[in-house]
Amino acid sequence: MAEKKVANVIILDDDNQFLIIKRTKTAPSHPLHWDLPGGHVEEGESFEEAAIREALEETNLEVSDLKPAKVSNSFRNFFITKKYSGNIEFKENPESGFVEHSDHKWVTLEKYKKMEDLSIKPEDIEKAMENLSKKSLYEQKYQERLELLLMEGRKENVFKKYASLPKDNLEALARNDEEHNYKHLGWMAKQLAAVPDLDRYHIIAQEAEAEKIIDAVDKFLEFRPRLKNKDLNQYKNIEHIDMAIHTDVIMPRIAKSKKERGEDPQTTELTDSGEGTVIYEDDRYFVVRPDTLEASCYFGKKTSWCIAQPGNSYFDDYTSNEQKVFYFIKDDGLRADDDFRQMAVQVGPGPTFEMFWDRHDEPYQEPTQDWEEFAEHLHSESGMALIVAKKIMEAIYDHAEKNPPVENSFRELYKRVDENNEFDTEWISFFANFDEYDPGHLTPVGDVRIQVNLDEEVGALLNNNFIDWEGDDTNLREILVERLEEAMSGRIEEGYQDYKTGEELEYPKDIEEDLWNEIGIDHNSYVTMRSLEMTVITDTLYISFSVAERGNWGEPRTFTDADDAESTIQYISNIFSNDAEYSGLMSVIYQLLPEIITGGKAMSDIIEQFDKMVEASKKSDKVSIKVVDVDQYNRDATMISLFDLPVPEDYRDFGSNRREIPMQDQLETIIRGSLEEIWERAHRSAKNQLQLQFGSEYEEKEMAVDMPGVKLKYLTSALGDNVMVRVWLKVEIKFMDSPEEMWTAYSFFKFVAGYYDKLAMTFTREFNREIERMKKRTSQVVGHNTVNIGGDEEVVITDDDIVSDTVEV
Repeated sequence: MAEKKVANVIILDDDNQFLIIKRTKTAPSHPLHWDLPGGHVEEGESFEEAAIREALEETNLEVSDLKPAKVSNSFRNFFITKKYSGNIEFKENPESGFVEHSDHKWVTLEKYKKMEDLSIKPEDIEKAMENLSKKSLYEQKYQERLELLLMEGRKENVFKKYASLPKDNLEALARNDEEHNYKHLGWMAKQLAAVPDLDRYHIIAQEAEAEKIIDAVDKFLEFRPRLKNKDLNQYKNIEHIDMAIHTDVIMPRIAKSKKERGEDPQTTELTDSGEGTVIYEDDRYFVVRPDTLEASCYFGKKTSWCIAQPGNSYFDDYTSNEQKVFYFIKDDGLRADDDFRQMAVQVGPGPTFEMFWDRHDEPYQEPTQDWEEFAEHLHSESGMALIVAKKIMEAIYDHAEKNPPVENSFRELYKRVDENNEFDTEWISFFANFDEYDPGHLTPVGDVRIQVNLDEEVGALLNNNFIDWEGDDTNLREILVERLEEAMSGRIEEGYQDYKTGEELEYPKDIEEDLWNEIGIDHNSYVTMRSLEMTVITDTLYISFSVAERGNWGEPRTFTDADDAESTIQYISNIFSNDAEYSGLMSVIYQLLPEIITGGKAMSDIIEQFDKMVEASKKSDKVSIKVVDVDQYNRDATMISLFDLPVPEDYRDFGSNRREIPMQDQLETIIRGSLEEIWERAHRSAKNQLQLQFGSEYEEKEMAVDMPGVKLKYLTSALGDNVMVRVWLKVEIKFMDSPEEMWTAYSFFKFVAGYYDKLAMTFTREFNREIERMKKRTSQVVGHNTVNIGGDEEVVITDDDIVSDTVEV
C-alpha cells in the first residue's frame, strides 16, 4: 500500500491559539469534524508546498515561514507558523467542486482537548507544538534575524545592480515582494530592465510595465503549487510563465472538464432534445443557451445563480414573463473557485445585452445592442481576452437574433391595448400600465367619458342665469355636477337644497344604484371613485371616471396572469361598447333637479302649450285666453268667454228685473258648479301629466290648487223669435308659480275652449230644468204639460226643449 502523504499546518495567532476548521456534512471524509488546514500531497509537491496550498484552498489564508514539527508514529507532517495574511473564507475545492468547510475557531490546546468530533488527536498536536523546544525557538528567532539581514541585503543588491531603472518602479516591485523576503525582486528587476527604451517611456507607461511584471509574479505564485518548475528564476520572461501555466495548469483543467462534459450523458441528452443549445466552443470556452429549467440547473450547477437552483421559479419568470434569455459561459481554464469560471450573459429583446453575472451571482451591467461594446465590457471586468470575448459575443448576438426571447404575454397584451387600441370604444380608452423593466404583470385601467345630451329646456336652465329663492344669481350647472358627484359616490346623507324654493330635500333612496345601473357597471367592483369628474358644456353633460377591477385597498388590480387581464379588459369594453346608450340617465338626472320641476322644464313645457292655446284663441270669437309673466316665477292667466243661452220670452229682462234675481243666482250656481267640476278634473289631469313626465317624484306630492275666481255678467237680447241671455264669463288665475297650477289652468282653459258648444248646451239644459222646477213651485197647474210662467200666455215644454246628457269632462 502506498504511504500516506498528508501535510497539516498549525497556524498560531498572537495569543498562541491555533486555527481549526469544521468540515461540512458533505465532506468526503470526517464530515462535521474539526480539523487543521491541510490535505494530501500531490505528485511533485513537497510537504511544505502542500501545506501552503491546502491552507490557501481551505481557508483563503496565505501562510509562510513554516517550521516543520515532525511527530513520530504519525502519517501527518505538521508545520507551525505565525505568519499568515488574508481573510478566512471557505470556497469550493477545485478538485471536488464542493465547499468542504463551514466554520472556524481559534482555540488553545486545553480547549481543543475538551472538544468532541475531532479528526486529529489532541496529543499529536500537543507533541508537534512541544517539538518547538526552546532551542528550536531560539533557532527560529536566529533564523528570522538572519532572514531579515538577507532580505535587506537582497533589496540593497538589487537596487545597486539596477540603479539605472526608475527608483519609483523599483520601489513598487519591492513593496509587492516584501512579504516574500524579496526572493523574487531580482527576477522582477531583470524583467523591467529588459523593456526596450524604458527610460524614454512616459512615467505612466513605466508604471504600467512594472505592474505587468507584478501581475505575472502574482500569477506565478498562485499557480506555483501546480507548476512543474517551481523556481521563478528558471523562467525567462512573463510569456514563459504564461506558457507554463497554460501547459501545466490550464490545459489539464480544460482536458478534465471536456472529458467530464463529454462523458456525462445528460449534456448530450439536453443538447439533443433542444433544451440546451451549444452556440460556441473552443479549446477553452464552452457557451450554451439553456431553454428549460432543467437545462439551466444542469449547465449552471456550482453557481449561485437563482435561475440555476433546483425547483426555482425564476427561470420561467425571466424567460416567459420578462422576455430574457441567458447564455452560460464556462471557462475551463480557470480554477473551480474563480469568480469568472462561469458567467451568465443576460439578453433581452432587440437583442439587447443587459448584463452578465459571475458565478457568485454578482451582476455587471452594461445595457447595449452593440455586441462589440459588450465584449469590451466583459473583457474589462472578467479578464477574458478581448479577441475571445468578441468571438463569443458575436456568436451570442447572432443566435439571439435568430432565436429571440419568447414574446411575453403581458407585452403582447400591452401592444394590443396601448398601441393598437383594440379594446377602445367611443366611450372608453384603455391603458395597460405595463412596466418594461418589470414585465411580469400589468394593471389595466379604462378612462370612461360618457356623453349625455340634455333636453333643450334643461340645457337652457343650466346655461342661463337662475335666480334662487333669495333673489341671488345661482349657477345650476355647478349645482347639478355637485349633486351628481355626491349621488354617484354615495355621499347622500346630508341631502341637498332646492334653489327654487329653498326647501331642504333628501336624495332619492336608490339614486346611486339607479345612476350606475343606467351606466351599466358595478361601481363597487370596478370604478375608481377618486377619478370621478363631471362637466356641462352647452347642452351636453360629460361624466368621466376610471374603470378597473378593484384590488387591495380599492386600488386597480395588478394582474399576474395575462389571460385574466385580457378577460377583464374585454368584459369592461363590452359594457362600454359603441352601441351603449345613456339617454336613460336623463330620467334619473331629473330627480336631482327639483328646480326643473318647480320652475324649469315642467314650466317651460306648459308655457309652450299655453302659448299655442293663446295663439289658437285669437282666431275664436267665443273664447279669449291670455298669459302674462309677472316675474321669473309668477304668471297670470285670464280667460274670457261668451255664452248665449236661450230662455223663454217671459225672461227677456233677465238680470235687470228684481223679481228674477233668484233665477240669476240659480244660473250662476249652475255655471259655477260645472266649472268647479271641470277644474277638479283638470287638477287630476295635471297630476297625471306630471307623474307621467317625472315619474315617482310626484307620486306622493299633494297638490293644493284652488279654484280661481269667476266673474259673470248677464245681458238679455232678442235674436229673431228667441230670447237669449248672454253670459260674460271671466276666469282669472293670479300668480301661478308651479307646474301644478299651470297644468291645471291649461287643462281647464283647454276644456272650456275645446268643448264650448257642449258647455253652452249644458248650461241651457240645466237652466231650463231649473226654470221648470221654479214654475212648479210658484204657479198653479192649469193642465197637463202646461204652466204659467209669469204672463197671460200658456207655454208647452216638450222633451225636445231639454238638452240631453251632461257633457263628460
